Amino acid sequence: MTLDYNVLGVALCLSALGELELTTRLHGAADGLIEHIGQSFVNLSGRLRERDHSHLRQTMGEKPFEEAYSAGRCLTSSEAVALAELSIQRLLDRPRAVSPNVR
Repeated sequence: MTLDYNVLGVALCLSALGELELTTRLHGAADGLIEHIGQSFVNLSGRLRERDHSHLRQTMGEKPFEEAYSAGRCLTSSEAVALAELSIQRLLDRPRAVSPNVR
């Protein structure tokens, strides 16, 4: 798996948690990374990407989506990695429910 797919994976995880602007920036970064090498997301990844883009556009509105997406597309690969790492840290810092059976 390459950097572009990893960034897309982080975006999809954040989207499920409602982190809309950050998710959209990561989508922009992932698309910029994969297009830079002349590729595109295909199969399941492509379908998940399209579905999430549609959800984000509908939830955020077209203009906020485009602004965040464009900001993500402008990121260098190093900046995209840093944003993905920050995003993962935010995921890890979120409070988690603990099952009463866990000791």
